[in-house]
This record gives sequence, structure tokens and C-alpha cells, in this order.
Amino acid sequence: MGQDVGILGLGAIRKAVAKRKKGFCMRTLAYDLYPYDAYAEHLFADL
Repeated sequence: MGQDVGILGLGAIRKAVAKRKKGFCMRTLAYDLYPYDAYAEHLFADL
């Protein structure tokens, strides 16, 4: 079964967390006031 990770805001630290979790086959759900869609696609995040 897959797991989900929720991230509030995509600052420098949270971007690093999102990069590291990619190795664990987890889906990322992210929220940011000023979303950067190209970076979200790079992280495979659902904004």
C-alpha cells in the first residue's frame, strides 16, 4: 500500500524533505500560498 505525505509550504527545508521522500514511493500532497507548478511537477506533488 502507498502512503501519503502532506507538506504545508514549499520553502527550502520542505523542498529538501520532498526530494528525500521520493525514494520511499510516497505520494506528496503540498500546499503553498504561491505555488510554483514547474517545481511541483518535478517533485511529483499534487498542489
